[in-house]
Amino acid sequence: MEVFMMNIGLTAKKIQIITEIAKVVHGPSYAHFNNGAVVNFEVYLHRPKKLQHAKPSYRTGVVTFPSLEVGEHFLRDCGGSMPRVRISMGYQLVTFRKGIKDPRPYVLEDIRRLPFIDPLALQKKENIRQSMEHSLVLLSAIQFGWDCRDEVFSIEYERSNLASCRLQFSPDKREFQISFGSLANGYSSGYGEIITITFSQIRCAYASYGSTDASLFFHLWFAPVFEVGPTDFDPLIPVTKRTRLCALLDEDHCRVAPYVSQDVRLLCRSPSDVECFIYLWDLAQGNVPVLSDQYRVEKRGIFSPSGLNELHSWLEQLEWPLAFHVDALVRNGIMDPKELLSMRGEILNLILKKNMDDTVGFMRYFKAELSELWFSEGSQARESVKECFGRCLKEYRPLTATRMQYAADDLFHCLHVTITPTMTILDGPFPEQTNRIIRDYPSHNDHFLRVAFVDENGLQFRFDKLVNGPLFISEHVGNILRNGLVIGGRQFDFLAYSQSALKDHAVWFVCPFYDAQRRCLVNASTIIGGIGIFDDPEYDDKLIYCPARYAARISQAFTATDKSISVEAEEIFIEEDIKRNGSCFTDGVGTVSPALANDIWGMLCAKRRRGFGPDRPRPRAFQIRFQGSKGMVSVDHTKQGRELVLRPSMIKFKDSVSNHIEIAGVFNKPGKMFLNRPLIMLLEGLGVPANVFIDLQRSAVDEVLNASTSVEAMAPMLENYGLGHSFRFSSALRGLAKLDVSPNDPFYSKVLEVSIFHILRDLKNRARIPVTEGWTLVGVADIHSYLKEGEVFVCLEKEKGARKYLKGPVCISRSPTIHPGDVQLAYAIGAPPADSPFMKERLQNTLVFSTKGSRSLPSCLGGGDLDGDVYNITTYKPLFPRQTCEAASYSTAKRKELDRPSTMNDVIDFIVEYINADNVGIIATTWLIIADQSEKGIRDADCLNLAQLHSDAVDYPKTGNPVPIEKVPKLKFTAKPDWNEPEVGKAPDGVNYYQSRRAIGQLYRDIKLSEISLQIPTSTEHDTERLTAAMPSLSLSDTDGALSLDDALIETVRHRVTHFVYTLKISSEQKSHINDLFWKFSEQLKHFCSTFTMSRSRHSRLSEEEAFIGTIKARTSQPKRRKELISKLREHTAQLVTDIRFELAGGDEFTDHKRLRVAWAAWELSLKNVKEKRFGARSFSWVALGAIFDAIKSIEEGERA
Repeated sequence: MEVFMMNIGLTAKKIQIITEIAKVVHGPSYAHFNNGAVVNFEVYLHRPKKLQHAKPSYRTGVVTFPSLEVGEHFLRDCGGSMPRVRISMGYQLVTFRKGIKDPRPYVLEDIRRLPFIDPLALQKKENIRQSMEHSLVLLSAIQFGWDCRDEVFSIEYERSNLASCRLQFSPDKREFQISFGSLANGYSSGYGEIITITFSQIRCAYASYGSTDASLFFHLWFAPVFEVGPTDFDPLIPVTKRTRLCALLDEDHCRVAPYVSQDVRLLCRSPSDVECFIYLWDLAQGNVPVLSDQYRVEKRGIFSPSGLNELHSWLEQLEWPLAFHVDALVRNGIMDPKELLSMRGEILNLILKKNMDDTVGFMRYFKAELSELWFSEGSQARESVKECFGRCLKEYRPLTATRMQYAADDLFHCLHVTITPTMTILDGPFPEQTNRIIRDYPSHNDHFLRVAFVDENGLQFRFDKLVNGPLFISEHVGNILRNGLVIGGRQFDFLAYSQSALKDHAVWFVCPFYDAQRRCLVNASTIIGGIGIFDDPEYDDKLIYCPARYAARISQAFTATDKSISVEAEEIFIEEDIKRNGSCFTDGVGTVSPALANDIWGMLCAKRRRGFGPDRPRPRAFQIRFQGSKGMVSVDHTKQGRELVLRPSMIKFKDSVSNHIEIAGVFNKPGKMFLNRPLIMLLEGLGVPANVFIDLQRSAVDEVLNASTSVEAMAPMLENYGLGHSFRFSSALRGLAKLDVSPNDPFYSKVLEVSIFHILRDLKNRARIPVTEGWTLVGVADIHSYLKEGEVFVCLEKEKGARKYLKGPVCISRSPTIHPGDVQLAYAIGAPPADSPFMKERLQNTLVFSTKGSRSLPSCLGGGDLDGDVYNITTYKPLFPRQTCEAASYSTAKRKELDRPSTMNDVIDFIVEYINADNVGIIATTWLIIADQSEKGIRDADCLNLAQLHSDAVDYPKTGNPVPIEKVPKLKFTAKPDWNEPEVGKAPDGVNYYQSRRAIGQLYRDIKLSEISLQIPTSTEHDTERLTAAMPSLSLSDTDGALSLDDALIETVRHRVTHFVYTLKISSEQKSHINDLFWKFSEQLKHFCSTFTMSRSRHSRLSEEEAFIGTIKARTSQPKRRKELISKLREHTAQLVTDIRFELAGGDEFTDHKRLRVAWAAWELSLKNVKEKRFGARSFSWVALGAIFDAIKSIEEGERA
């Protein structure tokens, strides 16, 4: 309700009126209006009216209350000419009456959802903000330099004699800006260069107050932002967007910016400016203390033009890929050019003594150890570069084992480059799954680079509305894509991308090479030309005219796949799609004969890739790439011999060069279904009560916390959430559970703590809630047309032979869910009837859709198809929507086509545009917020509009038509729901966020991460008595007499092992090999921990516990980026563990009993390394322990057979 105010004194301030009204509405007679908080309201004062013959004597205004009842109650107290409660401003009585207008909707929503904030506190905050914004720290010079090992700051760039150089705080953004201009550089007054540093990127700060050295010094986690644009705000001048730069506008800074942008020294004009900065920093509640210290400063010319030229010339002479690793030492900030050039003799001597593989391996090890000096304390921290090099020569152990390559079949060692606006960071090589192109050139894999474009903080680009982002991306990213980049003295050119990599803004580059087999020079152009024919009218006559579509088809050759069997032309068949009423029921899915499926699986099992093995259920569906086709194939029991059946919906372009079936996905086990925020919002809008989700979440929390008390319960819990999967942690825990013993050491406790934190963080921030009776399955078609419309068939087989059939009503959805019709009900037919095709072929671990009806069910689920889409299915009836809606029917997105055939330059233009215009995330988040804000929820007109926009945005990579950000509807009001609060950069008082009444808001508030306490099991007297009774000779006390359950665990495992083998001895060669394996494992794990961090600073590293469990604890403003890094961390650690386990098992050479002895020896070695506090020893001990239990299992199975 809106109440009109009159007779307000001209000198009265808004804060005074709010204070007086608050005294009334926050009194006891209004208590019944409070819903957990006092009544909020909004005051707006009109401008004084201009009178023709007299000056105005008072002002008017309105006060908006959240409800009619509160407003009427207030008027009964304060309204009329003789109010019961008087509100006066000075000597004037303010009068109130009911307003004639309806309240403004956005104001009403704000005051209903946001808490009342004390106006005095707001005023104080505003005063501080204005004080900070108007206080200037005057500077005389800006310096960038190198923090040398002898604790000297070498000035490598200096800008002095600056026109009006100043530092100014922006407290709302939690950053400060250094701005300066020079008329000599062509700037008009009020324009200049700007350096922006956020509070969170400052690692440490120092201040010097000396009369001759009044300075501020900052070590940054990553480089600041450089811009040019307005440095003064003038309301009379139109707003001009700032332009982002890769360096300041002079050649000297362009030369050194890639190396010295993380250490900044500011010379202040006087000590009082230093004091002013510290005062403002304290007011802003800066994230680190400003320490009083005076750095030794010199100008050493470390990055001089001559030094860098000499380095580049040397890199050109070095063999590839050694040049890559040498270049990485400087580009990654591990060494400076002078240090590296001083080591040239040692490196050349190394090349003469070792083969290239060993030299490259050593340089990788040296790089890791040199980086380690930033984390070290004591004598190692004081090592010089040459001393470190000498130590590494003694320590380095080239791994001579050859079996590793078999465990890593269809993998290659991929070199990575990450390009930020200022830096080029070199990483790898990392083992990654190959693709068709990489496999075509097995001798030249290291000539391909995976290049990612990110902002300085390692996250995707986000631009302020006052920054010309598209111009910067065009100049920065576009120029590199067009002109290539030089790494290690070699020229690399843009090649292509895969669809998944494009979402990460990553592409492939290639360095031209001579291919002896083909007897020709191979470059980007020849590779693209050999992929296929893209202008054949038989498949898509307009394909070549759409750059995005053209690039998407090229990207099929770059999809990560496993090479499987080849098929002959007479084994390939084309069958028509099943279509009806314009709907395709077999969109993207073909079939294979049982014999061909078995051949594919046999080939994959022979490769020993993770998840492939004869003890696993045989997959009945594969996601494939074959020539110019892509999609799924499921087993058809009616096919005889070797048959591959493709459909027109699978064939994208003409290519008959390769006859190998490439496997992009294998589906031999069901996935676990998890809820998420969009799905919960949708289900709640369809009538599912909030308490259903809350009960599921609380049950999940209880299960997680209770699991921490038991090894037996911990194993399945970790397995459900995919934690520790790379190290097969759950399997090792089950082995301990069978022995009735628990680990009791700090590493295990920390691992549990990190695991539970990861799970609860996902529950709180993503509402990732497990559904007990829910699964995620790939979709295939009932090609035999047995199922009726609305029916599905599901056979689950998690373990070989253990089948479960779903029967009855089921709820099916597909992520992302955004339209009310994206959730549908169906009927699962249960066990296959005797007359059904499913009796002969159960298609286990797939979701079989009917091919009958007017429209295919997958297309009703967010526009899904059957080319590899996975679907959520649940039999948990409380999650069933109380009503379902008609599925969306989106109009087909129009392609952006040229009037000529596309070229790779057109593809580059599309990539640049995509980085600027990829708005899928913005659209999805806006939909979720508006659904929360609107009384109509998911049925709000804006939400339905956003569903169409989201569909168009998802199709953008294939159509080339972006969704303009201007089309995205505005939020209903400025306040956002509390669940949308970022992990970092939160406003201290939460003014901009309201308590969401929706289910996802209740779920968010129901978990408080800071209040979680773990019950981790520890040793007890009972453990001592039980183990001593079992093994009388066992001593369970350490030297202090305290119980050591670690010793108990060791002896328990030893007792179990000696039950199967008479001796634990192995040969000295095997011991040496195990030592080499641990050394390799430790080196690689350390490398992963330094690479997959949220910050790319040389000071950042994950803990061993994070790597072991597969998570990253660091907070971020882009959780999606953290999720991507976690995925990469798990992928690489999984392959490392696979390689180590394969070596410990001796490949196919060792007997089960020998495997057991070797695994025991590896465990003993790891425990010794634990005592010596070697990095990775604890993780290696769990790898070895898992190998022990696997060997015992094989022996037992052999005895039973």
